[in-house]
Amino acid sequence: EASSLNGGLALPDGSVVLCGSLNTSNGDKDGFLMRLNANGDEAWLTPYGGNEDDLFNAVAGRSDGGFMACGSSRSVASVQRIALCGFGSDGSFEWERFIGNETDASGADIDRAGSDRFVFTGYSELTGGQRDMIVTLVTEFGWFLNGNNFGNGSPADGSSVDTTTDGGFVAAGWIESIGPGPRAIYVVKTDQDCLTSSTSVESLFDPVPVQEFLPSDSQITLTPNPLDSGARLNIHGSSRELQRFVIHDSSGRAIARSAQGWISSTGIDMPTDVEGLCHLTLYFRDGTTSTHPLVVLSE
Repeated sequence: EASSLNGGLALPDGSVVLCGSLNTSNGDKDGFLMRLNANGDEAWLTPYGGNEDDLFNAVAGRSDGGFMACGSSRSVASVQRIALCGFGSDGSFEWERFIGNETDASGADIDRAGSDRFVFTGYSELTGGQRDMIVTLVTEFGWFLNGNNFGNGSPADGSSVDTTTDGGFVAAGWIESIGPGPRAIYVVKTDQDCLTSSTSVESLFDPVPVQEFLPSDSQITLTPNPLDSGARLNIHGSSRELQRFVIHDSSGRAIARSAQGWISSTGIDMPTDVEGLCHLTLYFRDGTTSTHPLVVLSE
């Protein structure tokens, strides 16, 4: 049974190839690649993994009709390494490559970059143990060509990557300590060699045009922000007891609120039906309120 479904690829014949992780009888996780026919029936399922946690986060199609899956493995080293694996059109396992050094790393998304190259993003902790966003170029057989780390010394992570019309790449994810809040959306545009003209962040903007309002003696922060729908939103810096909350969408319409009798001072489990650009108003038992911009990503 799949414990996590992390990525997918739609094919011209209406079928789809899915990837993620499977729970094993040994208590660890194995990655998997699975193809479903256009009617939803399983065509094949290929597990992949060793004696530790292994998983796939994304899959891309190759020019020969096969597939390349991208994720992570703890089965090949004492640290987590980026795993790239090739599969035939029938799901048969063909090869594996591992990218990493002496710190954790993981691949989050992969995209074709022409007929014989692929680009992927994710993170590496090579810089002082902090995560850096990575943008890495490999051959169609997973051999390293070029790549760079991005983050300017601040924790950063890549979630999605795509090719651009000029032959370069754009990666998106998050970064801390830079931008409008404790964690901000981070976008990197590179050329065809994964290089940028500068390592400085050129522009900042707040996607939720709501002025943050805090009580005069408060240092409230929310993490993570952005966060996934249904995830836990942590509240830091408040000694007040929360009595209730209301979430409004970008037009000001209330789309979620706390249940009757809800009380917390540490966080909110974000409702699964909330997504997009929002703002959150917290109501404290002492009568004070605070309002915060919030970006909620769909699951």
